[in-house]
Amino acid sequence: MPEYFPNVDDYKGLHYSFIRLSQNGQRLTVTLNRPEKRNAFTPLMIHELAYVMQGANSDESTKVVVLQAEGPVFCAGMDLKLFNGEIEEEIPVKFKAEGLTMALALRQLIKPLVAVVEGPVIAGGFLIINECSLVLAEESVWFRLPEIEIGLFPFQVLERLIEIVGERRALYWCLTGQKIEIEEALSTNLISRIFVKEEKERVLNEILSKMEAAETGILSTAITVTKRIKKIPADDRAAYLKSVLDEFSRKR
Repeated sequence: MPEYFPNVDDYKGLHYSFIRLSQNGQRLTVTLNRPEKRNAFTPLMIHELAYVMQGANSDESTKVVVLQAEGPVFCAGMDLKLFNGEIEEEIPVKFKAEGLTMALALRQLIKPLVAVVEGPVIAGGFLIINECSLVLAEESVWFRLPEIEIGLFPFQVLERLIEIVGERRALYWCLTGQKIEIEEALSTNLISRIFVKEEKERVLNEILSKMEAAETGILSTAITVTKRIKKIPADDRAAYLKSVLDEFSRKR
């Protein structure tokens, strides 16, 4: 996986403008923290997330990363005023890196990334959940890709959305901008599981306890292989997976 920053050993001790970190045992929780703007992401938020994901990769104390959001909306997508240059945003030198997007910032993580979604996911917010290993969503949550209504199209979202839900379903959502209710999200694999608000912690602990009990090596290998397998020709996949198994067995 690419490394965007020369040294991220201090990632847990920094002050971030748009995210918040907390560590509970082997679980790192990252909270999107721009509720007044419905957690619409900015270039700085992307760079902060990239810094944290790179840090988590080499952090032996973290086995799994939980991604959640402050406020009633999980993420309303890009802050268009910032991305269009209508408002300027300064990115501190520590967080500067070339070629970063939201998808790439999260995709570099080689440990399980579990989204806990308790509010709507809109537009570019799909870029976040599309990169997660698992997506747990509260029963009242809904999803929507409304870009076509303002003369835009969610091209970046399509990259992973087609893989997750299929071409026709992805295009239907993008071309109609219709609201996606929770049951449809589950049946199309956009999310992994529905939970009721009162059961959030129980469900989360039930799922994460299995990962936290596993060796870090098997978790990292599993995530890495899952990301790489899609780029390998179908006829070569069996041999690749056999080589991974043999290599992992030798290291044990």
